[in-house]
Amino acid sequence: MIFIVNLIILVFFLYIVAVQIQQYNNIISDKYRFRYFALRDRLALLVANNEIQEDSWEYQKIIDTINFHISAVETMSIEKLMSVLIEFHTSQEEARRIKLYEKI
Repeated sequence: MIFIVNLIILVFFLYIVAVQIQQYNNIISDKYRFRYFALRDRLALLVANNEIQEDSWEYQKIIDTINFHISAVETMSIEKLMSVLIEFHTSQEEARRIKLYEKI
């Protein structure tokens, strides 16, 4: 009986730790997301002040990249990052692209 009670207490404790880790990860991802929001807002102010052109390809690419990173921060996890890296390093298509870039 004591074993079962100790096991229940241990499971409950591990559950609390897992919830705390999840909350910490959410706080960290929000922190990075808000940094991207701030950067995007600063770029929008530069456009509003006519310091850079909204139609320029540089501005468009930077905004597209920032928007991608904002959405990626929400869905990124260690498992997903590792699978993307493994896929990149084992892809024949990526190896062909790298060889093409090395020739240039």
